[in-house]
Amino acid sequence: MMKKLIAVMAVVLVLFVWVGAEQKLPKPANKEAAKKIEQAQKAVKKKDLDGALALMQDVAKLEPNFAPTYLLTGAIYMMKKDYAQALVQYEKALEIKPDYSEAIADYTNLLNSLGHEKSNQSKPQEAYGYYSRIIKIPNLANMHKNVFIEACFNTGISAFQAQQFEPAIEAFKQLLAVPGVATDAQQHYTLTQYMLGVNLSMTGLAEESNTYLKKYLDLVGGDTANPYAPVAAYLTAKNEYTLLEAEVGKARKDDAITDKRGHVKGLAQARSSIPKLIEKALAGNPDIEDAHVVLGNYYYLGGDLDKAIATYRNLVEKFSTSPAAADYKGFLQKLEEEKKTPEGATEQK
Repeated sequence: MMKKLIAVMAVVLVLFVWVGAEQKLPKPANKEAAKKIEQAQKAVKKKDLDGALALMQDVAKLEPNFAPTYLLTGAIYMMKKDYAQALVQYEKALEIKPDYSEAIADYTNLLNSLGHEKSNQSKPQEAYGYYSRIIKIPNLANMHKNVFIEACFNTGISAFQAQQFEPAIEAFKQLLAVPGVATDAQQHYTLTQYMLGVNLSMTGLAEESNTYLKKYLDLVGGDTANPYAPVAAYLTAKNEYTLLEAEVGKARKDDAITDKRGHVKGLAQARSSIPKLIEKALAGNPDIEDAHVVLGNYYYLGGDLDKAIATYRNLVEKFSTSPAAADYKGFLQKLEEEKKTPEGATEQK
């Protein structure tokens, strides 16, 4: 599948190069410049690319503010496979004429192709550099909404893969801000809910993360074949548990609370969605190790030692080769000892 994608992108790349080089361009006011453009296009047909570039450099001197000059020059650089210079030329065209549709098309096509190439080479940082330039094109969301949506999504994905979570969040939020995206690009809209939730979770914004993760789970509903739903359910539960831990920490420091154990149990019960979410996560992917940990710890905070012990016994058995296996065994022993003396330690692992 990946090889097919690369092949398709290569065909697209060649196609728009020839369109840019051979299309009928408007004539500049300077007659000498117009003549040189015609000569340059003839040189391109003869594959005399260096000769064509020399002619276009003359045109740029004669008509420095004529945007089509840089469109054609960019196309010639494309044929020479000098993509860095091609981008420079397209950017010059857009500086002169920001709504130049032909330049926008060639510029975005090239950036997309280079972004895909770097992504396929597992170079997300470089891919992000290309994709992010697309969404900076002024008014692109209004002129070419689908192009902008795709660019926002690719920017967010590559930023996430490069572990640049804040730029990823920004790109995904730009996508969701596009009017009509929920209906016009439903798949991107749905996946963006998931990716925003993941990135926000990575930055420690648990509550905001769950806003998007819960939306994603609502959108995919009971789709058991969905590969992301188990992770979304697990992350939602983990975020809930993170918020619970913060509440418990405050409660334990509050001298006004006399029955701390009872208060902690109440806080846990208020987040009863955690075990349901973990159950959903493990139904889709029983190998999410930390989901078992979150569940066991939740039961402990909620005062249900039997379920906490059962969960940790399962952890010890199922993940016996985990780097954390010794910790699991140690905490299980602590739980079993506390089971014998319920009035003993109340602190969570």
